[in-house]
Amino acid sequence: MGENQSLFPLSLLTTRRQNAELFMRPLHIKDFERGYPTILSQLTELGQVSKELFEKRFKEWQSSDSTFIIVVEDTKSNKIAGAASLFVEKKLVHSGGKVCWLKFFAKRRILSCSNRYLGWSH
Repeated sequence: MGENQSLFPLSLLTTRRQNAELFMRPLHIKDFERGYPTILSQLTELGQVSKELFEKRFKEWQSSDSTFIIVVEDTKSNKIAGAASLFVEKKLVHSGGKVCWLKFFAKRRILSCSNRYLGWSH
């Protein structure tokens, strides 16, 4: 995947592949087709999200230095198996420090992911 089509450079992540079937990486412009919206719909009402809207938001996130969306890709199916968002809030207090917020973590609700250590079990 080209770095320019990823939300942020892969080099910002420390990736350890304990399970070769799963790969943690930045959100990619092609992840709409890989099921990223399906992952989000497990957290909340998604509404009408077209590919065009996804690509518009992706470009806005990409131009930001405060939005980092990480996905876990199932390399066997080429589908998104999980996702998390990290937002960096630039503060005025604390000498202009920064605070990071992990907004959500979702994983695909299918049996084939249940033994792959994607967070918690249901």
